[in-house]
Amino acid sequence: GQLKIDTAFGTLTLNAGEIKQLTRSKTSLRDVQAVMWDDTQLSGQLQDSSLDVRLKCGASMKVPVVLLEDYSQSRPEPSKAVAERIGKMIAELNSDDWATRDRVQEALTQMGPVVISVLQGLRNQQSPEGQQRIDQIILSIERGQKGTPGAGAPGAAGAVQPEVPNMDPRFDPMIDVLQNRW
Repeated sequence: GQLKIDTAFGTLTLNAGEIKQLTRSKTSLRDVQAVMWDDTQLSGQLQDSSLDVRLKCGASMKVPVVLLEDYSQSRPEPSKAVAERIGKMIAELNSDDWATRDRVQEALTQMGPVVISVLQGLRNQQSPEGQQRIDQIILSIERGQKGTPGAGAPGAAGAVQPEVPNMDPRFDPMIDVLQNRW
């Protein structure tokens, strides 16, 4: 939903999905500090005395603001304008030019976790090449690697390393070779 916060400059309406963190002041019942998806920080007083909360299981409830200490969301949604820009970039993952595909893949990876929800939402509408690149972007972001996906030699800075299972090499001699190589 949306939250209305009265600040020193006026009332702001925030989309709850774009909030990365919300912290209540220890000295006031309705004063909060919000950190948005792009790390913009703002503070003020909530207009409502309770928050509408929807749990992952689908249940909805009202939580009094006085019970809120700190709310964190690891994957906030980007603003509508940024989501549209990401959508246009995703379309370029299907370009005939491999350099364009690589450039866009790198740019989306550099944007970080905020792109994941948009990528997941548009993945099934892409070509197999686009879907594969989206999977690589998400994997790189989740691993915390911001380098060029798939670039460089194995072990090079920024290279995406294949996941090699931690298995006893006596069961498969190739596992030992792969682990030493990668």
